[in-house]
Amino acid sequence: HFNTPELDGLVVTDCSWLLQAITVIIRHPTLHPLPQDALYCHSLPFKELYTKGLLSPSFAVKLLDKMTPTEKMRVLHVMLQAKFILPHQFNSDCSGFLVPSLLPPTLPGGEQLPTAARHVVHLAPHTTDDLRLPSFLSRKELAAHCHIPAGVFAYMAARLARLSQASGLLVRTPSLSRTAAIVSLGPHDVVLLENTELHTLELRTASANSLGALRQVSQCLS
Repeated sequence: HFNTPELDGLVVTDCSWLLQAITVIIRHPTLHPLPQDALYCHSLPFKELYTKGLLSPSFAVKLLDKMTPTEKMRVLHVMLQAKFILPHQFNSDCSGFLVPSLLPPTLPGGEQLPTAARHVVHLAPHTTDDLRLPSFLSRKELAAHCHIPAGVFAYMAARLARLSQASGLLVRTPSLSRTAAIVSLGPHDVVLLENTELHTLELRTASANSLGALRQVSQCLS
């Protein structure tokens, strides 16, 4: 099922059951509170989820407390398969999930994007046949019909954050929002930005000697 062994043999006969399970996690706790919120509302995992869009596996299990372990595992794998959540490395010692729909509208802590960019690389799709996982090319000349499918920015931001965590030279925690992300790759700060005017994603850096690194990153994201 979905080419995912963990979902092999799964048949959902009651779609509302699955929808209710997903909305236990993906929701606005002020508009849609649950009884267990009283237990967790002051905890760090709760705040990380509903202010930064970061979900720890152990906290997901706690939220799905009315399910069996097998049901919890399957719900999380369905959410991964549907891209409701994405694999994410919080730091070198902790991994979990990024929840795109719960990312903050602006960068956390009021952080501002760099005002000047020394280098810019555009990422534009060369096919829209498969809107789930489009292929990307780095191009200077952009076609007028470029189209960035919904959800691709968060997918790329999660990949870029994993690259940042795996670089071994982490100097800052990735800062993620719905349309912009700032990560460190070695000594360089790299910005991933959704350009709504050109309908592309942009990789930007202000470092003078970072063009080579930026091209390597764009190839890794392609």
